Amino acid sequence: MILESLELFQNSRNRNEQIKYITDFFHSISLTSDPEQIKQVLWNLFLNACEAMPADGTLSILTRMEPDPAEPDKEIVRIVVCDTGNGFDKKSLSQLFIPFFTTKEGGSSLGLAIVKRIVESLNGSIYGRNHPEGGAEISLLLPCVF
Repeated sequence: MILESLELFQNSRNRNEQIKYITDFFHSISLTSDPEQIKQVLWNLFLNACEAMPADGTLSILTRMEPDPAEPDKEIVRIVVCDTGNGFDKKSLSQLFIPFFTTKEGGSSLGLAIVKRIVESLNGSIYGRNHPEGGAEISLLLPCVF
């Protein structure tokens, strides 16, 4: 599903052909989620990341399985979308998922708010931070199925 979303994005008019894409996936993972909703979330995150990077940036997507902090006997899926842009300034970081907050000229200011709403409706959570090596990082935590 992630590769399909990435392929659709790479073949869209939103793609910058100079951006490099890196994937690092944990083996096959099954989610208890609506695939179309997840694709919408990924599309929005890919678009935001590409708009935040210079022409020669890198977009990385990785997946991991980890213990659920709320229920340690269960596992969750972590999907991380990371870019090599400038990262978030302090004000942006504190308001990432607030509707009508944007730093992009001409932006709708709803993309990340919609992403958060979708992720929470799928019983997941989302957060953003500046990546230690530079750039921005958005993590989705979603329930998984065994």
